[in-house]
Amino acid sequence: MIRSIDTPQDIEAVLALWQQAGLALTPGQDWDQEIQWVAQQLLPQSQTWLYEQEGIQGFITTEQRQVKALCVSNTARGKGIGKALLAYAQSRCPQLEVQLMTSAQDGHSYFKQQGFHPVRELLDSRTGQFLLHMAPRKAGSYFSY
Repeated sequence: MIRSIDTPQDIEAVLALWQQAGLALTPGQDWDQEIQWVAQQLLPQSQTWLYEQEGIQGFITTEQRQVKALCVSNTARGKGIGKALLAYAQSRCPQLEVQLMTSAQDGHSYFKQQGFHPVRELLDSRTGQFLLHMAPRKAGSYFSY
C-alpha cells in the first residue's frame, strides 16, 4: 500500500532508510547533519509517500517537479517497490525530474530503465556534491549519455 507520512514513526522510518541509502553511497559523509536537514527542511517542504507492506519498505520524496529521494530497503529491492512509488508520484506530476549524485551509478541505471535520460551535471551548493540531472525521455526521441 502506498500512503503519505502520517506519524512520527513514519518520519523515523524515512530517516533510517535515507541514512541506509546514503551510507552506501558516501560512507565518509557526516550523515547526522544530512538527516537533520532532511527532517527539519526537506520533509516539511515536500511530499513523501511510503510503500508499506509488513512495515515501511520504501519511500519517494518530491518537491515541485523534482524527485528528491527514492529509497527502498535493502531487503525489499528487486520487488517492484521503487517502480510502484515512482509511478505513483508520476501520476501526480507527469513531468517529474530527478537529480542524483554523479557517484550513484546504480541510480543512473535505474532511472534510465524507468525512461529518464541525463540532461546535465550541476554542483549542489548545499553539499558540494556533483549531481546528474535526469528528465523523462519524450516519445520518439533518442538520447545517449
